[in-house]
Amino acid sequence: MDPITKTAGAKDKLESHLAEMEARAMDGGPALLDAPRIDRQARLQALRDEVADLQETVAGIKARVARTRQQAVSVVKSGAEWADASAHAQLGSYPWAKLAGASVATFVGTRILRMLPLGGILSIAAPLIISQIKARNAKR
Repeated sequence: MDPITKTAGAKDKLESHLAEMEARAMDGGPALLDAPRIDRQARLQALRDEVADLQETVAGIKARVARTRQQAVSVVKSGAEWADASAHAQLGSYPWAKLAGASVATFVGTRILRMLPLGGILSIAAPLIISQIKARNAKR
């Protein structure tokens, strides 16, 4: 679109708008200069009302967030207290030391089993186990 066409379109819109405003003024509508003042007061009051509503909404949301935070803290605390009580009930005094000892024993036992020649042990034990199973099945 070339600038001349744009200018012509804008000029037509302006003329139609001015004609519409002139017709309103002739029909006894609000005067051209008084209309913005009246509209401004109404818009200002509407904006004040909207701000008040938004402030109430924000206050409600803040209260809900505070309640949710408080509930989350109490849930975490109760979960930690339950885990501690459960550990004491199952393992007695110093449950974490006993748990650490069991972990160390498992680690050491695994290292020892890895050093054993399990292939040789299984090749000797497998025929003995199979013969025992066959003997039990033969008795039945």
